[in-house]
Amino acid sequence: MPLILGWTIHGVLLYNTSEDPEKEYQAILQALDHRVQGILMLPVIGTKRRTVELLKKAEEDGIHVVLIDRNVPDGEFAAVFVDNRKTIYDGISLFLKAWHEKIGIITCPEVLRDGMTRLDGYVACLAD
Repeated sequence: MPLILGWTIHGVLLYNTSEDPEKEYQAILQALDHRVQGILMLPVIGTKRRTVELLKKAEEDGIHVVLIDRNVPDGEFAAVFVDNRKTIYDGISLFLKAWHEKIGIITCPEVLRDGMTRLDGYVACLAD
């Protein structure tokens, strides 16, 4: 559930973009219209070039932009990433230590780096 979070002096704006690049673009436009001080966002898969340009312009105008767990094409934004492989490995280890034997995993699409590294952590833990 990709989200965009913008904050103003008076509060927080939250947008759910539902993995829709057009909704993402419109949410950012709306956040900028509200004169947010910053944008914290989990980008959609396939963020469009015009969205990246809009974020670059926002940064030029002094608005902080931070991405969560995904990059955008041709963007040089501050970002926070989760070590998905280690997180899943550690989680599966906890189940194994509690003597669980039938442990499944549901990941995001395998075309995403996140989905592949989560699956790698799962397989590696079970193999160990």
